[in-house]
Amino acid sequence: MEKSKPKKEVKKEPQKEEVKEELQKEEVKTEEASPKTDEKKKSKPFKIKVVEKKENKLLGREEVFFEINFKESSTPRREDVRSKLIATIDSKPGLTIILPLKTSFGRTIALGAAHVYKDEKQMKRVCLHYLLVRSGLAEKKAKKKKKGVKK
Repeated sequence: MEKSKPKKEVKKEPQKEEVKEELQKEEVKTEEASPKTDEKKKSKPFKIKVVEKKENKLLGREEVFFEINFKESSTPRREDVRSKLIATIDSKPGLTIILPLKTSFGRTIALGAAHVYKDEKQMKRVCLHYLLVRSGLAEKKAKKKKKGVKK
């Protein structure tokens, strides 16, 4: 009888260790699968085709219309579209603003437009503030608190 007791204790300890190892493996898997890390590392494949370019001398910018083709993946992120478009048209990163993209249900094509400004001063004077914030070129303004109204 004395021989069987040590065997049981030996069996229980490795089981606890195995459970701990499995829990650690699961934690590592959940950390790897978190959307924050996956989005930053992986860029989904897509192609950009420039459809039209217009020079707008009055506003000091070039208007670029493009088409995004993204097969077997979801609509690409704005940052990815912006960086690929900048590389395609050879423009400066700080002077390119992507306007909202338009997609149709069930299609793997999106239409978009971008404004490429000649200088930063003109861009800040003409471009809407929320577009600058989306492009990461400006800080979001703090909202003012209303006085006198209580609910």
